[in-house]
Amino acid sequence: TDVFRLINSEGDRLSGVVVDVLGSHVVVQSSAGWAERYREDIEGALRDTLGVQKCDVTWRAIASMLKEEGVGTGALAAAAAADGVANG
Repeated sequence: TDVFRLINSEGDRLSGVVVDVLGSHVVVQSSAGWAERYREDIEGALRDTLGVQKCDVTWRAIASMLKEEGVGTGALAAAAAADGVANG
């Protein structure tokens, strides 16, 4: 199948990151400050791992959790604007 969960947060020792693969589309849910900081590296690693350089990656930052970690709302708003996705 080409639809599966690649990363399951704490279950895969990557706290705050969930990655679902839907064919050539990848959805990343981030609720950790470290993941926001290394977003470009994570996206690149996903493309390399999946062998699909031109896959679409949707990045969904979970604002309520990131706020608890002290991630600024400006950074979250910028990420949402770049993706066209509402954070929640």
